[in-house]
Amino acid sequence: MKKIKFKPLFFCFIFIIALFMSSEIKAQLSPEGKTYTLLTNSVCKKMEGGGCNIDYYKVMEFTKNKVSIYELVKASCTPKEREENYNNKAEPIKSVRYWTIKDNQIFIEKYDEYGKLELKGDKLIGKRSNGSVTAEFLEKK
Repeated sequence: MKKIKFKPLFFCFIFIIALFMSSEIKAQLSPEGKTYTLLTNSVCKKMEGGGCNIDYYKVMEFTKNKVSIYELVKASCTPKEREENYNNKAEPIKSVRYWTIKDNQIFIEKYDEYGKLELKGDKLIGKRSNGSVTAEFLEKK
């Protein structure tokens, strides 16, 4: 039997491949330039000759270092003319705050309505200190 000799370059190549395969490379996600929405309430109103489904949303729009937070109302009615009674008629009042991110945890200045906000893929998940989920904001595409 002939003995096979491996060259040091081959071992370096195998080592590098094994290193990449075994380590978890965590990329820092960012909400910058994205908008997240949360359906906070949905009401169905039956009326004579039709009705309305009214959805209430909390919206977060992220820019480089600020986030605009506001509420949005969208209605779907029969007849359609009734929608104007419920949909936002003017630009909603926005609360603008500074935000930072560390280890996919988003910190919004003076804002703790949903606990800690964690960025996971296309979701922004609010969690209380005991770990219970308070909200799941979805990225608006």
